[in-house]
Amino acid sequence: MLATKEAIIAPEWARERYIRSTMPVLWLPLYRKGFNQSAELLTNTGFETGDPPTGWSAAGASWVRSNEQAKAGTYSGKLTRAGVNCQAYQLYYGHVKYRGLRAILGDWVYATVANRARTTIGDGIGNTHSSYHSGSSSWEWLTTTRTIDAASSNIGAYMKVDNADVSAYFDEATMYIPDLCMSADAYGHICQNNGSLYALMGRQFDAVLDDYINLGIPSSLHFTSQPFSGAVWVKFDALTANHRIITKGLSNTDGWVWYVTTTGILAFETDQAAANQTSASKAGSIVTGVWYHLAFSRNGASVRMYRNGVDITSSPTGHTNPADNSARPFWIGHSTASLNGQVREARIWARPLSGVEVMQDFLETRF
Repeated sequence: MLATKEAIIAPEWARERYIRSTMPVLWLPLYRKGFNQSAELLTNTGFETGDPPTGWSAAGASWVRSNEQAKAGTYSGKLTRAGVNCQAYQLYYGHVKYRGLRAILGDWVYATVANRARTTIGDGIGNTHSSYHSGSSSWEWLTTTRTIDAASSNIGAYMKVDNADVSAYFDEATMYIPDLCMSADAYGHICQNNGSLYALMGRQFDAVLDDYINLGIPSSLHFTSQPFSGAVWVKFDALTANHRIITKGLSNTDGWVWYVTTTGILAFETDQAAANQTSASKAGSIVTGVWYHLAFSRNGASVRMYRNGVDITSSPTGHTNPADNSARPFWIGHSTASLNGQVREARIWARPLSGVEVMQDFLETRF
């Protein structure tokens, strides 16, 4: 008989070999630090190269490289309005992989007239503006954020002068996708952190701050009629709302959500227009302060849920296929109803898991 805990828990390399052998379409090991990367989308950000600045275009304006003002280096970009509202801009066309994620645009702006110069980020579907420069005759940092639309045609950085024929100077522009890491599965999903913090055992989610991890809208994580399964290692610090573990849709509209209620019920919901179906465990199935291996398996009308390898589904429901939600992002947690606690890792499979497979997953991945 094996006498110690260490003797029955596989080393990390063995866990990872097992996980890869199950071929998940998502494997997100949150116990690794990660989320320390960002992707810069602009070139010639200081406007030091070319006159007019290389890589930048303009409409309705005089757009030149200028040494009259510079926040850094020797030059800035000088934009002068000539009768119509004008802009200098640069478009990024590697946008598809960032759909559903948050992009940030910022730059230093020098202006002498208030409410004329600002910066804008767009995606071909819509745009988001910064505030206007105050006209202080000094450099001010202007910034704005936009979630990239599912139908985006590009990601664009726009330096603008509006409402009067004046000049403004722009320098040290940056447009980037922040707080990134890549999933460990074969698909290499780009994941963006929104508020969760690294803890020794995983990522800490705070329901008050509505923390979540956004995987965007990859087609490999879009499920309607096909079977799929998921598993997480999670510990709840409090149960004060319907805490969402994974979200891919909108209640009574489309998609699906997996969550725990205030009474410790583990529930899985599929959604359609003005309708939903929910399978659930008994109250008290989940308590705070305990690490759980939780799993679900959806196959046609059937959804089963598991805790530490054991089926705890007490109220099964005949599920209808979730309505199409291909434009909605895949989230660990949720922006308004996130879980309160830690998630160590999350995995999704594009197939149903049997009860035997779920038990094996629990045994092979426990820590």
